[in-house]
Amino acid sequence: MIDVWEILEDRLDYASFVPAPVPDIERADLTRRGGGRYTVLKNPHGDHGAGRYLRLESGDLALYELMDGRRTVQEILVLHLERAGVFALERLARLTSAMRANGFFGEEPPPLYEKLRAMTAKRDPLTTASLLLRRLVVWDIAHWSNAEGFVDRVYRSVGWLAFTRIGAAVLLAFSLYGLVQWFEETRVPANQLVTVNGSYVLGLIALTILQVISISVHEAGHALAIRHFGRRVRRLGIAMYYLFPCAYVDSTDMSLASRQKRVVVSLAGPFAGVTVAAACAIVARFIPGTLAGEIAFKA
Repeated sequence: MIDVWEILEDRLDYASFVPAPVPDIERADLTRRGGGRYTVLKNPHGDHGAGRYLRLESGDLALYELMDGRRTVQEILVLHLERAGVFALERLARLTSAMRANGFFGEEPPPLYEKLRAMTAKRDPLTTASLLLRRLVVWDIAHWSNAEGFVDRVYRSVGWLAFTRIGAAVLLAFSLYGLVQWFEETRVPANQLVTVNGSYVLGLIALTILQVISISVHEAGHALAIRHFGRRVRRLGIAMYYLFPCAYVDSTDMSLASRQKRVVVSLAGPFAGVTVAAACAIVARFIPGTLAGEIAFKA
């Protein structure tokens, strides 16, 4: 039987606490643009397997490296004082608190704050209004955690071609050609932007759907680039952003990659969008006046 009071006593006696990180933490030592160093840790078990992340500065890293699962907080502080000449109690307290909150000691943080916030919201009209406003700005409709399996299948089937030199060159040439056709179409447009078959309602519906598809393609570019560099897509989802539906990709796992790879992932989304836009511009240019041409022009 678990002795709650014994556990509580151990937690309150911080000096005797033995920080023991889970054994399979992933670590990446990275460099800032200005030359400074920092470290990112990943707990692969946190957030129901999606992973949790923690960024450490050099002072935090020195303390983290002393956590061997045997030393107490008191022993870590003394050893760090001998090595660095700094009594880092406050820094160590912040570090262990952040690690515990993100499950680095093998415990999933209980959703106490969420429950307290919900209870407070029922009593406080200002809190209720604040939460409602936040939902109007960003509302997560649905999400799919641990989505790397689906992304991996798409990447292995066709996505990998875009990351070869030949594939990237072909897509770039295709995008430039589509851009030329778009300029030609806008000079003397044969299609209407806000109507479909003369209907403004159908036109607005088409624009909304096409915008969602466009954002989804953009996010798919990010997801495939993440997979290309061997990182995980933690979550795919659909959300309302300022009352507008959109897809999103959680790219947090790229925080363990180099700056160059993160730049490529950032550019992959716009590049995917430009490629699809080029295809639509070509369709609108060469089959004007048709339903397909009108929809392609709006995309």
